[in-house]
Amino acid sequence: MPQSLAGMNSLGSETGSDSHPDKYRRMKAIQNGWEEAAALRYEGALPPPPEDIPEGEGIVEFTIEQMWSEEDINSYFRKDSAGSGPQFSETYSTGIITEVHKEEGSIVAVDLYSTTPGGEFYTKQYKIYSENLCNACLSWFSGVIVPGRKIGFRYIAEGSGDFRTITYLKASPAD
Repeated sequence: MPQSLAGMNSLGSETGSDSHPDKYRRMKAIQNGWEEAAALRYEGALPPPPEDIPEGEGIVEFTIEQMWSEEDINSYFRKDSAGSGPQFSETYSTGIITEVHKEEGSIVAVDLYSTTPGGEFYTKQYKIYSENLCNACLSWFSGVIVPGRKIGFRYIAEGSGDFRTITYLKASPAD
């Protein structure tokens, strides 16, 4: 949005015409469009489920011990001097992957559409670290982490809970 607004601000006309509004009205329309699209982002249809992985074939379950190195696990879960550390979700949650974002190195971010225990729907982004997966596991992992896939997962949250990292995931069979 900032680039669109900057472009209109520098190239748009201060005065409107019969066919084009002035740049201020056009910039307001651009901003409204971006905000409207952002509000609707997760209200669209969920992606269709991918072809299911045949039962008994491939790896569909990944634990933190598979995804992270022992050194990372030990340093990440060490409590600080005040005795605080990451908050663990003991609850086994389920969700449907709506988007997958490849990030730096071996980090994948997934947007998951889930429900709260009270039945409310929400979408949040979770990070998955896959640096320790063997080559064969990484191949299966790539087949599991696709839009439309229903997964079960556990995660940890840091700070106010805005940074969530999946520590366990398992692909669920397509319904």
